[in-house]
Amino acid sequence: MRVADMMKPGGRVFLKSEWGQISDEWPCVSFTKRSVGDQLRREFVAGRDVLVYVGTTDPETTRLPEHRSRLISAVTIEPNQVLETRKIVPLDVWTKSNAQWGDRWPYSMAVISAANIVGPPFPAAHDVIPAAYRSFSEIANRGGVVEALESEREAIMSLDIEPMSLDLREDVRAYLELRSSLSRNVIPW
Repeated sequence: MRVADMMKPGGRVFLKSEWGQISDEWPCVSFTKRSVGDQLRREFVAGRDVLVYVGTTDPETTRLPEHRSRLISAVTIEPNQVLETRKIVPLDVWTKSNAQWGDRWPYSMAVISAANIVGPPFPAAHDVIPAAYRSFSEIANRGGVVEALESEREAIMSLDIEPMSLDLREDVRAYLELRSSLSRNVIPW
């Protein structure tokens, strides 16, 4: 499979810096600023778009060297609701994170589907998406998301992925099941 298989042909590719791959330990897209969630609610369309994790360069936070500055995961999210991260992340992981970092990521969006990009070696962000990767350093984009455009979008869409299932907490599963049942009952015009 490729990243393109997770999205519609006209879909957008968003990028977010992260400390590691998507996993059961942190099965959501989290952010410090509510404005990041507001941007995703306005711009990200579930079922059409994809969000790709880019490993940070900091060895203290991105502990696995093979993840640093690399394209490591791809997810689709439910952008219509910003959730409390503490209700998504397993309690023991949340407690440990708060002890070390404080309530640094209070907001999240549920992940609908997830995949890890095939590696190691994982694709280097500066090789695949040089312009988008540089834009992370702009003050306006710190802690936020950026978009891969044109040839960089195409390059990300061609990356090989390994789909995975996440073990979600009960309230997140209930929310996603409700969302799914409501979307099945919508009458197409």
